[in-house]
Amino acid sequence: MSVLQEGGLEFAFGASWQAELFDRNGASWPQGMKPVDFIAEGKNEIVLVEVKDPSASSVPDNERQRFAAAMKTKELIFEDLAPKARTTYGFLHLMARDTKPMRYVVVIGAERLPVEPALLMNLADQLKARLRKEADEAWKREYMSSCIVVPVAKFGEALSGCSVKRLL
Repeated sequence: MSVLQEGGLEFAFGASWQAELFDRNGASWPQGMKPVDFIAEGKNEIVLVEVKDPSASSVPDNERQRFAAAMKTKELIFEDLAPKARTTYGFLHLMARDTKPMRYVVVIGAERLPVEPALLMNLADQLKARLRKEADEAWKREYMSSCIVVPVAKFGEALSGCSVKRLL
């Protein structure tokens, strides 16, 4: 079992997962690369995990409101989530680590956000579409087998045998 922390959240990856903190302090990344927080490799897939936690106790209320607004526009997807998936995939591909299908899981600390569950489903649908087409023409290769956006409480449903708990 691997236990990794991102901000005030502690993620436990079960024995069937090899997980690593990917966006680690001090790492040297190619210019312009935005890495995801964790990479978890299972028997049949590689999962890129990005964590957004505007519900952390240290986040000011105005930042929570800004994040909630970004979820309702394309800002979060276009400027943050899609670039992280694309550049992390590109890095893994160039490092010959793309040996299995890849899935993208975005975990959002939404407990203190004024959002409906339907917004997370809509966000996932918009993200899927963006990952398939970021320019005038769709990508010739579909590099993510699927992607989902889940609240912290549903992380264990997204990755079997895994869990998360809030530390702060």
